[in-house]
Amino acid sequence: MNIAQAGRRQPSRSALLAQLPLRLGELGRRGEQLTRNGWDINAMWLLASDAETLADTSARLGDEAGARHLVELAECLWPLLDQPALPDEASSARIGEILAALVGAEASETTPTMPGDEATLFGYAANDDNGFPLLLRPPPHYWQRFPARAKPIETPAVVPASVVPANDPAPAPAVEPAHAPVAAAAALPASASAENDDEPARQVALQLSDGSPLAVEVETRLRAQGCTLHSVADLATLKAHLGGTTPRLVIVHTRNLDAIDELGAIVQAARARSSHRLTWLTIAPAADLAARLRVMRAGCDALMADSASADDVSARIEELGESAAADPYRVMIVEDDRSQAMFAESILRKNGMQTLIVAEAVAVLDQLDAFRPDLILMDLHMPVCDGIELTALIREREAFVSTPIVFLSGDNDTDRHFAALSAGGDDFLSKPIAPKHLVAAVGSRVRRARALERRRGPAAHDPFRATSANDTPTNRAAAPAPRQPPAAVPEPAVPDRVSDEVAVTALRQALDNGGFRIVFQPIVSLRGDEDERFQALLRLPAVEGRTYAAGELVPVAERAGLIADIDRWVLGDCIRTLGERARLGHAVRLFVSQSMASARETDRAEWLRRQLEQHRVPASQLILELRAEEAFAALSHTVAFALAMKQIGTGVAISGFDGGARGYEMLSHLPIDYIKLTARFARAGDEALRKELRELVKLAHAGGRRVIAPRVEDARATAALWSDGVDLIQGNFVRQADRDLSYDFHAAAM
Repeated sequence: MNIAQAGRRQPSRSALLAQLPLRLGELGRRGEQLTRNGWDINAMWLLASDAETLADTSARLGDEAGARHLVELAECLWPLLDQPALPDEASSARIGEILAALVGAEASETTPTMPGDEATLFGYAANDDNGFPLLLRPPPHYWQRFPARAKPIETPAVVPASVVPANDPAPAPAVEPAHAPVAAAAALPASASAENDDEPARQVALQLSDGSPLAVEVETRLRAQGCTLHSVADLATLKAHLGGTTPRLVIVHTRNLDAIDELGAIVQAARARSSHRLTWLTIAPAADLAARLRVMRAGCDALMADSASADDVSARIEELGESAAADPYRVMIVEDDRSQAMFAESILRKNGMQTLIVAEAVAVLDQLDAFRPDLILMDLHMPVCDGIELTALIREREAFVSTPIVFLSGDNDTDRHFAALSAGGDDFLSKPIAPKHLVAAVGSRVRRARALERRRGPAAHDPFRATSANDTPTNRAAAPAPRQPPAAVPEPAVPDRVSDEVAVTALRQALDNGGFRIVFQPIVSLRGDEDERFQALLRLPAVEGRTYAAGELVPVAERAGLIADIDRWVLGDCIRTLGERARLGHAVRLFVSQSMASARETDRAEWLRRQLEQHRVPASQLILELRAEEAFAALSHTVAFALAMKQIGTGVAISGFDGGARGYEMLSHLPIDYIKLTARFARAGDEALRKELRELVKLAHAGGRRVIAPRVEDARATAALWSDGVDLIQGNFVRQADRDLSYDFHAAAM
């Protein structure tokens, strides 16, 4: 078949436009048949999925009205499928209106069908014997997602009240008897504590209870599974708990949803502080579509009716836990227009994805191995090497042959589009693109790519997953093992010996093969200077994309006596990075954490001097951090270490400084340059705390020291810290930690 023949087989734009009303009408009739004959979960799922796909096609072909109707249909169905629940009378009426509009679009068109295209243009035969398209066949095993038959939801009367405390006299629904305990707490990811959390995050849950039998049963089951559960009775107590710790799971039982926005703000603030996923489940009376959308927009992961059984809730917790255990999607954004790149980055980050912006096409190949993207969002037009050429180069590397590459460009030249896809691209998105369409396009392709990756072979064993003599690594694609009755096992005070041994092996291997990774977070001045400062943070990439943070690694390394070797590796890598940046004309200062084991080494200063000379790095570009608790406990060693660093010319900082009389006394003995505060000083609304902070800053400045506030999460805290005299800030409000050492300090200082 020659090129001309192949071209004739491709449907033209006019053919697609001619068939579009027929496709809309077909989907509408499918939905109308469901409304007449009864809803089915599998058919609902396919209808929602097909509506999203067809909405994208309609938007591309310029049918804005059709695209709008399809998006509305999908938004009506997905919240119900998340329960799962069947539409009530009000929801069915709204869905019926949308379906009627889709069928009406077909009736209003008189364009004749092109011969030969009517059955295959959209990839499948139009109808089978019963009037449904063949695509209606549900996905294999889709029914296994749902533990019980879906129940219709009812629209309740609106009750103007806040979150109801535990002593609310309203009657609670009867709880269905539990026939077999469900391993609900097993769904909570079994990883070590997040950095700076007050208590271990492993299997920690927080429940706002309304005192109902269902709440009591859920609490009993979680505790029976070894989960550390904190049960509270009011919103204020919930807020206090989340201010001090970030659990894996938050369950809210409430009689109405009036306070859902406030709850959302509390949970989102806790999520911003945490390095792990915090899952939020709300259990409330059956609500209408508007209320459900409000709950989802507040950030809730799932909303269940309080008529559900304890088995239903346990199964939903397990499903959410499996989803939360998955690592965030990693998206590389290759875009030379900084504003366009930051626009895409802000959208994807707000939806829980990790991003890396690469502004220079020539730097992409070097960044691939370090970042290991799940998807590459590629600009078409770039200097030196355009997106088509770069895609061809990426596809030559075996490790990235199947990595999805999605082009994003305002170029309307269809020949260029086909050239990009021929070079190895997976899709082409036209600018401007709506944020939700970008998220949907990226998310769907990453999900599919990860599913294919899992099917290629069994997952390797996670070296930091807590194991015991009875634990056996399993492939997630395999069928779930039968659930066994739980045994009440107390939470261990320290990780068990086997876990430590496995973890130590992983640390030794990383030391031998350079398997650690350093990520960087900017430290920005509040006083107008534009010096480039970054905090270097240790990470250990493990299997399945899981990355372990310093807070998880350091305790294991200290118990195994490896911490000094790891400190030396980190310091050496940071010095090499500083040397590379210096050759590019960037004078960067890196803050690098070190342990007291390293401070005690007599040869550390001489080794550091040689490293700095070898890589031609000025010593002033390195600031070594010691943790305050360790430094004050070994004051003589700390003073000796600080003086030795001063002789070399390296800066010294104390992190985790919490003030107090003892802290101020210790500061008088330490020759240090920076004080890094504990996170509690970022609480902008506490006037007593702010007064204490102002006194601390005054004392630090009198000794020639600068003050850094870490873990700053919002503009209000930043303004308060500036007002109180703090010199520098660090935290997610500035930027999340990543591999990128580029940051506009000039703009941040203005």
